[in-house]
Amino acid sequence: MKHDKTIFLNIVSQLTLTHRKVKRLVFVWSYLLLVFIPLSTAFSAVLPRLTQWPSITLPAHIQTTPLAEELIVNGLPMQVLVFSSQQPASVVVEAFKKAWGSPLVENKIDSKIILGRAHGSQHEYYLCVEIEALGQRTRGTISQTNIKRGHETYSAIQEQHQRWINRLPAASQITSDIVSQDAGILSKHLIISNQHALDINSNYLKRLLAHEGFELEKESRATHNTLITTLFFKGKNKEAMATISKNALAQTIIVLNTTEQLDNLR
Repeated sequence: MKHDKTIFLNIVSQLTLTHRKVKRLVFVWSYLLLVFIPLSTAFSAVLPRLTQWPSITLPAHIQTTPLAEELIVNGLPMQVLVFSSQQPASVVVEAFKKAWGSPLVENKIDSKIILGRAHGSQHEYYLCVEIEALGQRTRGTISQTNIKRGHETYSAIQEQHQRWINRLPAASQITSDIVSQDAGILSKHLIISNQHALDINSNYLKRLLAHEGFELEKESRATHNTLITTLFFKGKNKEAMATISKNALAQTIIVLNTTEQLDNLR
């Protein structure tokens, strides 16, 4: 399950950083880029109540596994399930179309088929499935997003978003913010971009994380097509790791991962 969660975070990161791909998925991902998760401080997320999700009608041969108790992508609560099937992708696609009915939005991204539709008694949720062929078998991801709740918290989230910007190098942008809650652990995956040098960003992060109770344990630099700085931090019942590098557009990209025991936040 931990491996599946890592794959999902990588997918979201890639979609966020390649804006053209995001536009092609606008029928679902546009919702995911609207808002950011409220924060009580820079790294202590305001814990949401666990959402009571409506049931999802699934084809008979689909067995799902949840990624986390609660997953929040850019401020929107999500239920994310992964599945595999011994049936070929074409059969799985038709099975979901039959199970979900119409209206149903269909799109194709590379080798993946994406199906999406409004869900819930008042259409307050958005339901999406990504289906990918693995030879004669199939794997996929089902996501259910609470659109209504995201809009209800929009103003408060924007205020908290500004707190981030005020503590980062000038003209920084937060391009992805993912929070998951599972087995008593709060995990956060954050992507920041700006035009500043790696050393400047590194110094900002060291000061910011020190203020939040993290102590720098190790710093390493490596070259893999581009220079990458990696910072490792530790605090009381919490850890953080940041990688800082340049992308193909010469932007500096910070990927920050933190984990903290929920007892720290209560």
